[in-house]
Amino acid sequence: MTVVTPDSPPRFGWENLTVGDDLGCVEGRVGASAVRAHTFAIGDEPDSYVAGLGDAPLVPPTLFINDLLKLFLLGYDCSPPMVSGLHTRAQIDVVGPVRVGEHVRIMGSHIAKFIRRGRRHRSCLSTLTGADGTELVRMVATETVGFERFGEADSPDQPENWADQLPRVTDEVPADAPVLRPGDEPAVGAVILDPARAVSYEQSVVFSGFPFGWAYDQPQPIRRSSIHISPEKAAESGYDAPVAQGLVSASHVISAIVRQFGESALHGSKFAFTFIAPVLVGTELTSTIVVDEVGEHEVLAHAFTKNSAGRVVSVAYARIPR
Repeated sequence: MTVVTPDSPPRFGWENLTVGDDLGCVEGRVGASAVRAHTFAIGDEPDSYVAGLGDAPLVPPTLFINDLLKLFLLGYDCSPPMVSGLHTRAQIDVVGPVRVGEHVRIMGSHIAKFIRRGRRHRSCLSTLTGADGTELVRMVATETVGFERFGEADSPDQPENWADQLPRVTDEVPADAPVLRPGDEPAVGAVILDPARAVSYEQSVVFSGFPFGWAYDQPQPIRRSSIHISPEKAAESGYDAPVAQGLVSASHVISAIVRQFGESALHGSKFAFTFIAPVLVGTELTSTIVVDEVGEHEVLAHAFTKNSAGRVVSVAYARIPR
């Protein structure tokens, strides 16, 4: 098992970010215990994966998305104090399934550095590949660098997003919309209702506190210096409690779609998420997925996730192969 960092990584910060920066490499094998820990973190059931979703025990694709995002911790010197930021958007492609025990590798680099609405942003492209180099999961993640707004014009070189041309997601669903159960044939206007999932402090610690934990031979200490783990760090950023990552709500949506469509959802699904509001630990999230189009080979859907107060915290689009 290997975690590789670049030689003499620069200090993380806006001035030191360069498009093309290598973010290091992580490789190893994911065991069933890592699957069980991750499914606890997102409020999912592990047995459908480790007992065999399809013809073999599989790793939830959501297990890797935090690591795909956190590669910058390897590519830069991120020792405290460091610049924090907000994860605003993510495009996640689930290209193929990952089997439990399979050797995989994560690599990535920065692909954009830009200004949007006065905030400084960066985007990184990270991929998970199998031992033979086959791409299995791909993510383009965009985060702010800091929380400040500057009087700077928008940059033209923002990453393309396949979902930008789709209608705006709303939380309006007809009261009589048919509800799909796992295995049902999809129909336009039908909904998938994901039961409310708790987002506890303990779940946030497991989801965010052990980046690349599956790739180490020995247990690693909790990464405490983030708003997702540390109440003190969250308070410094203006929050009353630690903030769960936006990728938690993304994981809820992806796992609900995998539960609905089965292993076929692991062969080419595409997701585009926008994170709208912070989710403090101690709340519950409820996701609703609405079928927009049903084609011969693909289903197009949109989704929204609400917190306990009924506020929409994230929205998404999904293309799911049939």
